Amino acid sequence: MSPEATPRPLGAAVARYGLARVALVALVTAPLTWLGVPFLVALLVGLVASVPLSMLLLGGPRADLDAALAWSGRRRGEQRARLRAQLRGEAVDALPPTEPSAGPSAQGEADAGADGPGQHDYSGRAEHRD
Repeated sequence: MSPEATPRPLGAAVARYGLARVALVALVTAPLTWLGVPFLVALLVGLVASVPLSMLLLGGPRADLDAALAWSGRRRGEQRARLRAQLRGEAVDALPPTEPSAGPSAQGEADAGADGPGQHDYSGRAEHRD
């Protein structure tokens, strides 16, 4: 899939992969219940067995889901950059499309210091400052 191509919508990719996983569980659970294994035991075996089976059998739907998640993340990163530029008062049209950053933003690093007005520690412990 080319980077310029829009992958299938995220909801459709999640639904397709989720339905495939449910089908795997059903395909393992049904024969076990037919053989006389109690339903809950068969369901638990089906859930455990579906994990390695999905690794082997669901490569295509998983790749679609990965591509949809990556595209959605890039789109949200671009929207976030545009919003931050608008809040700074910069011209939005002049901004190039951005790649999602791997680390915290410069603003996030600046805000990581000591508690200021409106910043509180909600850990539930009282702190005494002299």
